Amino acid sequence: MADPTLDARQNGRHVSGPFVDPETLRWLRNQTFRYSYMPGTRFRVNPPSGPFGSYQLRIDSTRLDSNGTGRTMPLRTDISIPPPIVDCRDEGALVRLVAAVLVELEVHESREWFRVDGARHDNPHAGGRT
Repeated sequence: MADPTLDARQNGRHVSGPFVDPETLRWLRNQTFRYSYMPGTRFRVNPPSGPFGSYQLRIDSTRLDSNGTGRTMPLRTDISIPPPIVDCRDEGALVRLVAAVLVELEVHESREWFRVDGARHDNPHAGGRT
């Protein structure tokens, strides 16, 4: 059965949103299928939505709760893949984009975890130093 997200029509009715090129979606998914990061991290490409949408990369993982509960917390990041990367099928630019996003995620996590005398030095959720 064909992936319904690839078709402009579903069940005989028009689906609003941008045209999704099946080959482009397949290329993006094949690229991100090759990626790996920390255990439990998953990469998924979603097709554009809305009239001016772009392809989206979703990164899902779990992290230990920085509040000291001992639980793991889901971490989800969605990023738009710039059209030039998609249009040119620029593998190197896609890899650099994903690597840069992973660096930003780690910076965010380090801000949650770094403490001075037990208090967060720079809580990213508080909008400033705490």
